Amino acid sequence: MDLTDDKTTDRVVSKPVTALRKNGYVVIDERPGQIVEISRSGNEYHVVATDLATGAKLKATVADDENVDVPDVLRFDRQLLDCENGVISVRLDTGDAKDDIPLPTNEVGDRIKRLYKDEEKDVTVTFLAVMGEEIVFEGKENLQQG
Repeated sequence: MDLTDDKTTDRVVSKPVTALRKNGYVVIDERPGQIVEISRSGNEYHVVATDLATGAKLKATVADDENVDVPDVLRFDRQLLDCENGVISVRLDTGDAKDDIPLPTNEVGDRIKRLYKDEEKDVTVTFLAVMGEEIVFEGKENLQQG
């Protein structure tokens, strides 16, 4: 999508599984996820995460002396300019518009559409840039109008 010039969002670092925490990030099956549950049984950690792009559940079991991949995640906001026919348009930092972003077909997309179309609100779209992807992560009413 090219919504940010930050190239560090492709980076993945290796960390001990013991360093993982709930709500942190992890790579499972080559997908970036946010940890929703982590537990220890004997000398293994059971990690459950939510795929940042699809919302699918990701699971892994890792020995307590192993490392796991942890992605760098950049979170940033853009002003929504339009939402039409399953596509959103946002304002870039340069002032230009990026108008070919697919509206997610999940709760996030439903919320963005409802706020913008039904409630006629000024909407801020939050993106996550991770592992080369720019993901529509959240839509919320912009309360800083003025």
